Amino acid sequence: MKKPIFVLDSFALPAYFQAEPAALKVKEILRQARDQEVTVFLSLISLGEIISRLNAGWVRSVPARFYTMSWPCPSGWPKSPAIESSM
Repeated sequence: MKKPIFVLDSFALPAYFQAEPAALKVKEILRQARDQEVTVFLSLISLGEIISRLNAGWVRSVPARFYTMSWPCPSGWPKSPAIESSM
């Protein structure tokens, strides 16, 4: 059976970190991804928008671990030696 796929936009993670109304849905999707029940994608553009908002102060209450999260590449993608050594 094929796993459901979710694509998070640039509002999903800030909503989760700031406990906005959508946070419960995002939390459930992230839990399912952790348990390998679903596949979740976040585009690099969305990630860039989130980081830009963080730097501009638009997003509050984001844990420091967000900045050091491991963002693994999907299986089969070329990987950077620098990224591999940090995992």
